[in-house]
Amino acid sequence: TASIFWTADAQYYIDGLRFYIEGAEFGDSVDFEIWHPIVGLVDSFVTDWYVWDGSFKEDTYAAKLLQGFQIKITLNKGMGNGQVVRCMFNAKLHATE
Repeated sequence: TASIFWTADAQYYIDGLRFYIEGAEFGDSVDFEIWHPIVGLVDSFVTDWYVWDGSFKEDTYAAKLLQGFQIKITLNKGMGNGQVVRCMFNAKLHATE
């Protein structure tokens, strides 16, 4: 299991996500969450989303991401996946001002 945090440097609308995964095997999944740096978990917008090698996109309703809040992306490797998994993530963010 590995996690990436990204902290919003301004207020944004987020309305989707594009990502690429290489090295995933059966049982691997990802979680996407919004965190407050002090309070902790605010919302989970994808949990245990099973992935495999390739490109993915998720277009959702727009949500406001306040400055200082964090997007946390967690890769959960399934049992038996001992290889390196490479991931690239690109959130679709739009400035609110």
